[in-house]
Amino acid sequence: VDFQISYRGRNNQPSFFQIVPVFNNTNSRNIILGNPELKSEFSHGFVTTMRAFIPSRVQYIETNFAYNYVKDKIVTDKKPVENSTIQQTTFRNAKGYYDWRWNYVFNTPFENDDWMLEMTGGLDYYNNLSYIEDRERTTKQFILAQTLQLKYSLGNYLESMFNANYSRNKAS
Repeated sequence: VDFQISYRGRNNQPSFFQIVPVFNNTNSRNIILGNPELKSEFSHGFVTTMRAFIPSRVQYIETNFAYNYVKDKIVTDKKPVENSTIQQTTFRNAKGYYDWRWNYVFNTPFENDDWMLEMTGGLDYYNNLSYIEDRERTTKQFILAQTLQLKYSLGNYLESMFNANYSRNKAS
């Protein structure tokens, strides 16, 4: 059994176009204006991983969980320009972005060594932020994915696989 825990901190500076206070109208329908008061965002990431191999059964299992929190997340702030169909986009820092992910893999012989069964899957959640007309918007997104694979091997001559996949993506 192998168990690991890790932490990663990462600083993300705003780009030049995000901080320069000059109108960028290369797209005449979406005018971009930088925000010189924009701060860097800082991401805190934690990951745990557990792996195990059971030689007597020739089984392998792995699972991991990751959590990420971003302080001062750089997000867009969009608003319409009065009496027109033009949108103006600028940038600001927001508090409250986070995401987490859980994944697993399980592999085992099925019937005999010629057949292998593998199950993989995961669940992700994102709490994403943006602004529209100076009002904070939160998008909560769940992603579920499952895969089942049955593999048959006939020596070094033939290998055949059957895969079944399911995924669900729900945002609100």
